[in-house]
Amino acid sequence: MKKKLVKITYWSVFALLVLAAVYLREHDEFDTVPPIKEENGYLIHYEPLCPYESVTSYIAEDGKLFIHYVDTELVTVYSTAGEFLYGIQIEDGQNGSADIAFADDCLYIMGRVSGIYVFRDTELVRYEEQSIDNPKYDLLEPLFVGEHDHTEGDALFVYDAKANKMSCLDNGSSEDIIQFAQESPAFLAVMAVLVVMAVVGFAVWGEWKHWMEETT
Repeated sequence: MKKKLVKITYWSVFALLVLAAVYLREHDEFDTVPPIKEENGYLIHYEPLCPYESVTSYIAEDGKLFIHYVDTELVTVYSTAGEFLYGIQIEDGQNGSADIAFADDCLYIMGRVSGIYVFRDTELVRYEEQSIDNPKYDLLEPLFVGEHDHTEGDALFVYDAKANKMSCLDNGSSEDIIQFAQESPAFLAVMAVLVVMAVVGFAVWGEWKHWMEETT
């Protein structure tokens, strides 16, 4: 009876910590960015968004920083001084390659399943569907080959994934220009405790062995 009570108490605390983790995740600084399912659709954002993912790639061109998040198919645009300008989100896809490029004063966004969008600032000036019957799409693909430009004049822009921030290195000095949302220390602590409790609980009560047998 005593062992049963300990087990119930243990997993009750575990469940409460799961609820705490969910609450902390829902109230952190990251933004929920719903996917665009409309075919060939896109959306212009006029408020800064920071999805729960690291920056995939970025480009410094034309006095702007184009910051690409592949999972949400989102590009946020800042000035090289760190001022938010606008965001562009395109139709979402789960598989395939995605990238951004800048040429001829235009931003090119390659979607995972949709196609290539060409924007001049917030205006869509061209769209080429990803299709074997569309040679114009194939002609644009070479734009996405090669390294992204991270320099503007003498300034080098560096993204720190761990700190989730963008810095500017210029003439030997470093300045943080964009601080994106960060993980809550409380959330990280709760998740660490949950992992330890799960491992210990499964080991002590034999659930781990039972789970392994069911999945093999």
